[in-house]
Amino acid sequence: MARGKNINLYIKDGISKCTIKNWIGVVYIVPRTLIDVGKQIDNLNRSGVYLLLGTTEKDEDAVYIGQADIRKNEKGVLHRILEPHKSIDYWTESIIFTTVDNSLGATELNYLEFRLHEIALDANRFKVTNGGSPHKGSLPEEKEDEMEDFIDFIRLVVRALGRKVFESVAGGRLESIIEDQIFHSKGKKASAIAKLTDDGIVVLNGSQLAEGITKSAPKQVIRLREKYKDFIDSSFVLTKDIRFTSPSAAAGFVGGASLNGNDYWVTEDGITLGQYLEKIVQPENHQY
Repeated sequence: MARGKNINLYIKDGISKCTIKNWIGVVYIVPRTLIDVGKQIDNLNRSGVYLLLGTTEKDEDAVYIGQADIRKNEKGVLHRILEPHKSIDYWTESIIFTTVDNSLGATELNYLEFRLHEIALDANRFKVTNGGSPHKGSLPEEKEDEMEDFIDFIRLVVRALGRKVFESVAGGRLESIIEDQIFHSKGKKASAIAKLTDDGIVVLNGSQLAEGITKSAPKQVIRLREKYKDFIDSSFVLTKDIRFTSPSAAAGFVGGASLNGNDYWVTEDGITLGQYLEKIVQPENHQY
């Protein structure tokens, strides 16, 4: 069994600071509306990498990934965030990663920015708005391993804070007792596959959607089809994994009608999602 980590969270004036014992990293969450408060934090004048989180005009989750070294004016990563970011003018909060000993130099920053950008693209959960791919730079092998350890801590903290920028849409699970269970849609109008995750249900790339939407379909179904139209090809096949917060929303999106997700999604053995969930959360009989 993997060992856990104790994440320390300190909140002051609306800004969160996260640390982990025996890790040199320090993580800050600074809402855009509190940037002026952040100017008073000395650590934010150090070198570091950062995420800007927001949404696109299409209501997609979006992230910009950047980095900054200390400049001649002794201003660091927060000063860079204050500068214009043309590709993401709609960000609402920043997550800043720096160190207690200010040990991140230019080559380390380039590597961290490159790898975080790469991981976010692979996760395909947020739209990465950087205009191009960052430059990886050149680090000795042992230094790359050190930076990969640093990235592991970054991912741990970001996930613990509920910002799943680096987590694959279809990669999570509800609990370890749940297997990598695939569910299929019922009916002849659609042929979709879906997977449970720790924050909803994901309809997987390659799923065949129903071409038509019924007249009685709720407005949510119409809205979801419109929202994700760029990921539905001319044959009504999904071209991207899409996460939904409820099984019924996923079912309605796939089937183009008002559908009960607990009944619509079934295993290969014909067990409905509702029956599956009821079984795994059945309380055990304990003797006290």
